[in-house]
Amino acid sequence: MRESRKEEAAALGQQIASVEERAEKVRRAFLCVLTSLGGTILTCLLLGLGLYLPAAQLLAIGLFIAAVMSMLAGVLFYISEIAVALSSVKEEALLLARIQSRPLRRADDRGEGNEPAET
Repeated sequence: MRESRKEEAAALGQQIASVEERAEKVRRAFLCVLTSLGGTILTCLLLGLGLYLPAAQLLAIGLFIAAVMSMLAGVLFYISEIAVALSSVKEEALLLARIQSRPLRRADDRGEGNEPAET
């Protein structure tokens, strides 16, 4: 019984680590995409300013390239997160199969909820 509890605790620890990793990747993806959006808006403003100040056009080009690179980084973070999400689903399915393979004790046996029976 104790070994199965330890296995469950280890599996849940891995799931928590996986969720934390996924959350960090999503945060980075949002940050990159929002940075890209801000850069694109500033590029538009600089192109308008470029009508009066030609140097602003060069700055707009550089900013646009940086914004596109930021968007690419955000997409790569999204792709990376999806790969981790798919592996997390497989891990959770294995854990659920392990938990369901053990018989459950009745709630009135020990005055508690449906927990795995001790073997």
